[in-house]
Amino acid sequence: MSFAIVSPIVGKYLAKYGRRNFLIFGSVLIFLSNAGFVILHYLPGRNTFIYGFTLMRLLQGVGTGCLQTANYAILAVTYPDMIDFA
Repeated sequence: MSFAIVSPIVGKYLAKYGRRNFLIFGSVLIFLSNAGFVILHYLPGRNTFIYGFTLMRLLQGVGTGCLQTANYAILAVTYPDMIDFA
């Protein structure tokens, strides 16, 4: 759900902040969410796990939205004659 919400927002701001910056930001968010999943294993309590897991999934969705939107934009710029192929 967060991916679907974030992708159009990222698309709107790609020209302003740059495709490379969104690639880096998305990669960092996905790294943090993966590290958070590892840490969740060691947290006590069921509710802590549920809230932490939900937060990590939201973070992962935002990171994926940044990465995929920037990737498609880079492909469109790199291969302008083959957009439908890319």
